[in-house]
Amino acid sequence: MTYKTVRSGEHPCHPWPNILSVKVDENLTIEEARSGIIANHNFSQPLSITNSFGVPSFKPEFWQKDMAQVLKNMRSGQVLVGAFQGTKKEGQNTTEYVNDFITTAKMLKEASVKVIEVNLSCPNEGTNDLLCNDTDRSVKVVKSIKKAIGHIPLIIKIGYFQDENALQNFVKKIGSLVQGISAINTIPAKIVDENGKQALPGEGRLQSGVCGHAIRSAALDMIKRLKKLREALKYSYTIIGVGGVMTPEDFLEYRKAGADIVMSATGAMWNPYLAQEIKERLG
Repeated sequence: MTYKTVRSGEHPCHPWPNILSVKVDENLTIEEARSGIIANHNFSQPLSITNSFGVPSFKPEFWQKDMAQVLKNMRSGQVLVGAFQGTKKEGQNTTEYVNDFITTAKMLKEASVKVIEVNLSCPNEGTNDLLCNDTDRSVKVVKSIKKAIGHIPLIIKIGYFQDENALQNFVKKIGSLVQGISAINTIPAKIVDENGKQALPGEGRLQSGVCGHAIRSAALDMIKRLKKLREALKYSYTIIGVGGVMTPEDFLEYRKAGADIVMSATGAMWNPYLAQEIKERLG
């Protein structure tokens, strides 16, 4: 289970609505995402949505106490992943930005989580400027986090890489520093209504992440590529597949593609019995 996603300080949530259904074919392409996707309130299967929460967070005092309670109730064989991201602030320089990651990572260590995930790939704040697209800065952030958390395993959550050379360069430089790579986060898209106007109210929300069924093919593609790169580079990172896992069949397909671990967010939101159905399918 992932406790997702905390910050170094309290951060507000975007105003309603936070989730809209999107009209997308099964295989969302980057080109389609950039040109604009129609969103409405007509939720149906196979489910594809845009989620636009803005990655809100309670104060550390709250989430550290909350995590402690979760850990207290964990059963044998279960693990809690503490997920976090850095917070961009006006007038902030690079050092201050990196230090924010360090601060939050230390807070998670103090909360006694056994695994930590850092989000390098969130378009849900209305931007295409994902940290994972900047390899050198990502490496700097990851090295700083690892120094702060020591032996605690670190997972990085990344977005979809369309350019193979960019992915190879990223994995080559960062793959030996982390214990796991989670792929993919949502695909950034321009979200509009039936009239072509911004569908999500408020400044900076024309851009939002698409998740669910529409990104399954892109996510599976990334899993296969991450597996090939792991073998070619002789790395040992765990591959965590996520994105469009809506059914037990999706789970099995991810495992076949090379995912060591399979996770679901949108699928579990839509069907709270998904994990149970997967376990029954596995016998």
